[in-house]
Amino acid sequence: MIESWRANSIPYTHILLSLSVFLRLNAGMTVPEEALPHCLAAVVTAFNTGDKVPGHDETLLAWILQEARQNPAVVRSVLHEIWVSSATMKKGS
Repeated sequence: MIESWRANSIPYTHILLSLSVFLRLNAGMTVPEEALPHCLAAVVTAFNTGDKVPGHDETLLAWILQEARQNPAVVRSVLHEIWVSSATMKKGS
């Protein structure tokens, strides 16, 4: 997921995973623990549908903050990988 983002090539499956997280949260469901790192990476790097789906960005931002409180090691690991990846490629912000 991070490799695709770094290459500026976000596949549709990446966007669909982010949308899936949003839909699960809206339905009152949770994200499976084993999928958490991939879902976090998808959400953090694919914030691009908020203008098309009402409540999308707000819901996912709240989820990321919740996961940072409940699973700080997982969130830290994913964000660290994204940061290192983007720093080594000198990719914008």
